[in-house]
Amino acid sequence: MTLDEVKSYLRVDGTDEDADITALMSAAALYITQQTGKTQRVTGYNSDGTAANVDITTDELYNTCNKLLIAHWYENRGVEVAGNLTRITHSVDAIINHIALCGDYV
Repeated sequence: MTLDEVKSYLRVDGTDEDADITALMSAAALYITQQTGKTQRVTGYNSDGTAANVDITTDELYNTCNKLLIAHWYENRGVEVAGNLTRITHSVDAIINHIALCGDYV
C-alpha cells in the first residue's frame, strides 16, 4: 500500500501531512502484526505439500484493515473527542480477529 493510496482513501490533497500519514501507516502495520502475530497469507500448497505463502501486505483484507485503522487514528488524533472516548471500530476489531484466528494466515 502506498502513501498515495492511503491519502486517496483519507481524501487528503497536498503534501503537508505526508510525514504524519506515513507514521500512521507504519504504526497500523505494526499494530496489526502485534495483535495477530501474522506476517504471511497462505495462497496454496506446493507440489511437496508445503504451504505457498505471500507477504501479508499483499492481502486486500489486511490492507482494508490498515486503511480503516489509519483513518480512525487520522480522524481522532486525540484520546477524547467531544467528551467521548474514541474507540476503534468494530470492523477493525473483526478483521484483526479474523486474521489472528484464520488458518489462511501464518
